[in-house]
Amino acid sequence: VEFEWNDLDGLGALLEKSGDEVAAIVLTPYHHAAFGRSEMPGEGFWNGVEELCRERGVVLVLDDVRAGFRLHDGGSHRMFGFTPDLSCYSKALGNGYAISACVGREEFRRSAGDVFLTGSCWNDAVAMAASLKCLQVAKEMKVVEKLDALGRRLGEGLEAKAKEHGFAIQMTGPPAMPFPWFEEDENLYLLQRFCGLCAEDGIFFHPHHNWFLCGAHGEAEIDEALAVADRSLSKLREERD
Repeated sequence: VEFEWNDLDGLGALLEKSGDEVAAIVLTPYHHAAFGRSEMPGEGFWNGVEELCRERGVVLVLDDVRAGFRLHDGGSHRMFGFTPDLSCYSKALGNGYAISACVGREEFRRSAGDVFLTGSCWNDAVAMAASLKCLQVAKEMKVVEKLDALGRRLGEGLEAKAKEHGFAIQMTGPPAMPFPWFEEDENLYLLQRFCGLCAEDGIFFHPHHNWFLCGAHGEAEIDEALAVADRSLSKLREERD
């Protein structure tokens, strides 16, 4: 069953209607569906979800695969001030190495220990060592703070350059994982054409998936991205006019 993101009343009604049939609620820390605006949680949303889960005995599972360790070095739930029962991580955890992890409360960890699961390459020591080092280095380099600052500069720069060329762009989602949205572009033509023009000029911006900044990016990369965006917006304006 599904409910609308940020609709706490809708979730409450769904749980009331479902009785004891709902075992778990699985959510991302913010809404980042493809082909649409990213949506941050409203005030009180996560605390409300957590309270409903506690009242109903429902397990709260955080899908932190995309956002994990990009918004907070302790997991995205710390940024939003709630505590899930289980959290799932991957992507930034291994910095390119194939690894994922599920962490959670002691009672769930004990239950997992009673289940026998195995695979030929499941215990990859290289990926585990890489992920431990990745988390250590990211914390030492203050990557979370760096991504936030660079993402804000990129987002503000794109909005300003779009305005200069007669377009209205709203950056959605957190600065470290931004996604632009052109006003009056419901079929995504402007966004896709803009991203295509940028790709032709050497910068890849995804046309229907949130973007990712990383620790390897710096001021020079943001400068280059904004310069390419400026040229591409100029071409887009010429095509439109």
